[in-house]
Amino acid sequence: MSTTSQPALDATSPLLQQLRELLRSSGYCDAGIAPTINDSELAPPGPGAPPTQLNTLLRLFIMLAGCRPEHASAAILPLTLAQLLEAGILRANPDGVVSSVLGIQPYHDLLFAFERANPDVLPEEAVMFVSPSSVEVAHFMTRRPARRALDVGTGSGFLASLLAPFSEHVHAIDVNPAALRAAEFNACWNGLANITFLSGNLFEPVRDLRFDLIVSNPPFIIAPVTAAFSSRYRFKHSGEEGDTFCIRLAREASQLLNEDGYFHMMFQWEETGGQPWSSKLEPSFSGLGCDAWVARILSVPAEEHVSEWITSLTEEEQSAAETLAEQARQYFQKKNVCSIGTGLLTLRRASHRQNYFWFDEAPEDRSEPYGESVSALIDIRTHVLRVGDSGLLQEKLRVSPHLSMLQSSDIQKGRWKPTTTELLLDHGLKYSFGDLVPQLSALIATLDGSRTVKEALDLAAQENPTAAPEAVAACLLQIRELLWYGFLIPMHFDSK
Repeated sequence: MSTTSQPALDATSPLLQQLRELLRSSGYCDAGIAPTINDSELAPPGPGAPPTQLNTLLRLFIMLAGCRPEHASAAILPLTLAQLLEAGILRANPDGVVSSVLGIQPYHDLLFAFERANPDVLPEEAVMFVSPSSVEVAHFMTRRPARRALDVGTGSGFLASLLAPFSEHVHAIDVNPAALRAAEFNACWNGLANITFLSGNLFEPVRDLRFDLIVSNPPFIIAPVTAAFSSRYRFKHSGEEGDTFCIRLAREASQLLNEDGYFHMMFQWEETGGQPWSSKLEPSFSGLGCDAWVARILSVPAEEHVSEWITSLTEEEQSAAETLAEQARQYFQKKNVCSIGTGLLTLRRASHRQNYFWFDEAPEDRSEPYGESVSALIDIRTHVLRVGDSGLLQEKLRVSPHLSMLQSSDIQKGRWKPTTTELLLDHGLKYSFGDLVPQLSALIATLDGSRTVKEALDLAAQENPTAAPEAVAACLLQIRELLWYGFLIPMHFDSK
């Protein structure tokens, strides 16, 4: 890991290994990084914060700020300041000492090192810090045993490093040579020996291979005027018009999946006025031999997207902001694009049967990994569609072990009367479900896997013989929906 102006560092050196263990034992990893795209960045210690070991390490390697030598010396014990200065990890400056080479981001028990910004580095060779969108992909990807996995556009090697513990072998591809050097350094520093790093564009180096799992956090930002983008934006914009790049990437990835293999990607798409937001996506992912699930995180009006895009340009480029903004508006108006969606795509290869497509709003809380819930959701939905309503009546269901109920009540005529009931999932896909049919609250409590849905409905009808037939039908409809989002689970499915 080096540039022309910075010393090369050996990830296997005893000094760097000691530094890694020091950071892990100090609570540095617990400080974490921005968990998801909607959450704020880590709040680093302010100038007045006490110079504790953790605060000093965060200032040095997250904030890349200067520290007084005595504070740095105390924070890095049993290493010495002389050792880190001699190795080129720290250097003296007017504020004391500062990290000369590395910014270090923690994620769980892994550490990812990045070279400090260098004005001599070409924009196309810049390496991004771990971004919130990369963490989004990390949290929703399936983490089941894989014989062979692939990370497309690996960057710093973040996703590849997360794939390594449950994969026999990981391939990681990037077109940026500096990114590959950083990724190899990080894998080695974290003791991950089962990753092969390959130089190439998209799938070129692995077209003859097949994978159980493919992940990608591609350059997905939609730029309405592609001519305004130079190589400096390569990390966030593909250079192609609209959402064509990400859709093409997904379609190509689907053909490299083994049967029952998964592809996960974060992306943006154009939403057409007067149409459901899924109207373009379903045909885009049809004919691939895969089920598709898209979870939309947010949708931004086209005008707002244009404003955000303009502010992301350099000061020099913003001198033409008025012209560019008008060109962007004309682009969206010509295509009848009213908004830009951002979300998560999962493809699951199932070429032997009919494929299914699902389009949902993502749960708000995505701060913890939930990939196993995604695969369970696809399995259960596929099963429910195949058995139909008659088969659903014969299913034995149980409630999710992560289910809780939140109920509000008002005093009416001297008694508490429930007014709203909401079901909540506190693990995995953390969805909520409100407006329960009144009879369903009590019925759900009886679903312990010992009786079929029909038996449970019949029992509820016996206990409340005045219930109208339409109320029973409404219960069945909501039971289906509760299965759809993981609140209820068929007994023959493993717990997720």
